[in-house]
Amino acid sequence: MKYRVRRIPLWPATKVIFVVLLVVGIIIGIFYGIFISSLGMIMGILGEAAWGEELPSIGNLGFLMVPFIAVMYAVTGTIWMIIWIVIYNVVAQVVGGIELDLAGVEEPRMEPTPHVPERPLNGF
Repeated sequence: MKYRVRRIPLWPATKVIFVVLLVVGIIIGIFYGIFISSLGMIMGILGEAAWGEELPSIGNLGFLMVPFIAVMYAVTGTIWMIIWIVIYNVVAQVVGGIELDLAGVEEPRMEPTPHVPERPLNGF
């Protein structure tokens, strides 16, 4: 079976992309939070006075950035994907879109087993 993707609907794709990128942004934000918090801890252990005086709570700053990074990642990624979807829809009108060759897969059918009454063990 051959199918052609002639158009990608903008609003449904935008909703899905935003939610996916928000989850990915949270994961990336957690990694950044761990990195920045550990950086603050290492600077405190090493006694970096210049950093300690300018940013006394750099360890807490890391995890406060998690929601900020997640939302910014989702918003900017969604904006870029909207731009790419619009470009795809315009180009697909001209050249016809992407053609997909999909193969149908038949699942094996399970025949019901007939009910066989049990015989007593002694044969009677």
